Amino acid sequence: MAAFGREADFGLPPEFPIACLQISPKSAKYAEALTHRDILGSVLGLGLDRRNVGDIFLRGEASFLFVADHLAPFICENLTRVRHTDILCRPVSPDAEDLQPRLTEKAVVMASRRADAALCAVFHLSRAEGAEKFSRGLVFRNSLPLSSPSAELKDGDILSLRGYGRFRLEEICGETGKGRLHARISLYG
Repeated sequence: MAAFGREADFGLPPEFPIACLQISPKSAKYAEALTHRDILGSVLGLGLDRRNVGDIFLRGEASFLFVADHLAPFICENLTRVRHTDILCRPVSPDAEDLQPRLTEKAVVMASRRADAALCAVFHLSRAEGAEKFSRGLVFRNSLPLSSPSAELKDGDILSLRGYGRFRLEEICGETGKGRLHARISLYG
């Protein structure tokens, strides 16, 4: 979903059909460490279509889930457990600072600017494993599917590997003596 326009243009604030839900354990003492996969699996286990579920941000013990607003009451009423942890689910107003992606800078050495070289260097995959990820359609560049392992990455490109995570190529800092590239990346998470 996307919203276009400003209050100044139309005289009214835009009504954006997205709700933010906070998911937190009822008792932190007995709670498991919940992952993105755990929360998404429990939400989809309610019989919802993935297209109605947006981003999930993990922030310490609390998680924030974005969903189509007409589904928020249903999810809050029916989502009572994630894995073995009893949870509370309630709508909240999203605080922009809490929900900004957390980036960790990292230096990597990769063979070239090719997407497969960067993917393998960041996620510690062999070339064969990297090729398999591309052929299965698990790789995305700037949120669009990327099927070509030989695609050249530019500074600022975001590469995602489903099930592993995503990173942004910040810059190429130089070369090693053997012609490999020193790169600075930012890992999301």
